[in-house]
Amino acid sequence: MMRTWLKRGKMALRFFIFMAIPYLPLVSMAVPAGPTLAISSDGSPAGARVSSTWPVGDDLPDRLSSLFTQAAIRERARGWDVKRLESSGWRVLQSRRCTILGNVPIDDLRAAGVYADAFLEVLEDALERDFPDRHLAVRVFRDQEAFEVYASIAGAKGAASFYDPRSAEVVLRWPSQGHPWRLLMHELTHAHLDLAFKRREPLWIMEGLAEYFAGYDVGHGRFIMPGGASPEAEERIRRALEDGSYVPLDRLLAAGRDAFYGEAHDVYYAQAWSLVKFVAENQYEDWPNALAELARGGGLDDLGDLSDFEKRWLESIRYSH
Repeated sequence: MMRTWLKRGKMALRFFIFMAIPYLPLVSMAVPAGPTLAISSDGSPAGARVSSTWPVGDDLPDRLSSLFTQAAIRERARGWDVKRLESSGWRVLQSRRCTILGNVPIDDLRAAGVYADAFLEVLEDALERDFPDRHLAVRVFRDQEAFEVYASIAGAKGAASFYDPRSAEVVLRWPSQGHPWRLLMHELTHAHLDLAFKRREPLWIMEGLAEYFAGYDVGHGRFIMPGGASPEAEERIRRALEDGSYVPLDRLLAAGRDAFYGEAHDVYYAQAWSLVKFVAENQYEDWPNALAELARGGGLDDLGDLSDFEKRWLESIRYSH
């Protein structure tokens, strides 16, 4: 009997938390629903997206400071409409490109809008396609438990951040230290690929591009440059080559959700990032903008023999010290 009451109490608590979270209250944000997220063979949510392999938070504070100072954020957010919602502590902010919903401090909410707008501009320029003329929803949680409940309902249990294609919504939890900017860029890349290109697969391109853009740097303190170095990812691939966990190119290109979001996700993410970075940094006569070609549906077989391509890619990893 006691176990039954405890179980009912937990269910009631989860229901209360969920009801306290405003769920896309703005009619203007409604979009056609995507397909229902499937369940993988091991019973885990196939739609759950593990967090980016980049660190949670912004590890480039000095170089970013001249681009996004607090004064710059306030200036960029001047005139943006901010409204309180009935749910305690929740606000909704309209940036130029996004609708930001969150229960974080107002300065953090403005910063999320400024960064989201800037990241979308980077994606449009790099992939040569404008984001659809609509406001993307970005939801930011301060509370870990409320985020986990929301993620579980969305089919993304265990994720640190995710993009839900059914509601066209990017969802993040605000970390207790630092900022979630790399995760925001990662998930915005998924949103851009889905809404601008109608693409969610193949996963090596989707996750590879998301990791590539999440690894941004700031040039001369003035502009965002995607494709920064990731010594951790490169080292993970080298270890995989040594211990036999390396995923051959043909398997990587065909890998599905169970592989990318399973126990070996760190290897798949690292290799997908490295592969996209290698393609982006090499010149191809028929692919003047390799990133845009990948986003539009180009395949590596368009660039020649895959075995030769894999050999050159692995050589670039081995000699990148």
